[in-house]
This record gives sequence, C-alpha cells and structure tokens, in this order.
Amino acid sequence: MIDLNNNELVSINGGTAQAPSSNALVNLGYAAGWHAGHAIGQTIKDVGSMVSTVGSWIFG
Repeated sequence: MIDLNNNELVSINGGTAQAPSSNALVNLGYAAGWHAGHAIGQTIKDVGSMVSTVGSWIFG
C-alpha cells in the first residue's frame, strides 16, 4: 500500500474535486472513487425527486 501524505489524506477525506497527489496510482484511485461517489449521490437524489413527484400525484 502506498503511504499517503497529510495533504492527500485531507483532500481525500474532504472530498475535493481535484486529485490530491503527484502519484498517478493515488490519483487514479481517487478519481474513480470521486466519480463513483458523485454518481451514486446523484442517483439517490434523482430517485428521491421521482418519489416525491409520484407521491404528490398519488396523494395529491
């Protein structure tokens, strides 16, 4: 496992959109995780909006 420096750990845990390292493997893993996390979050948000809309149609 690659040892991450303090800046890399803070950036990863803080969820910044910019890759935190000059190490290509760290950046690759970070980018994949960042995009997957945002895609999952957007999906959950969209499903919530859909349920809210359908609920208002059904229950008035």
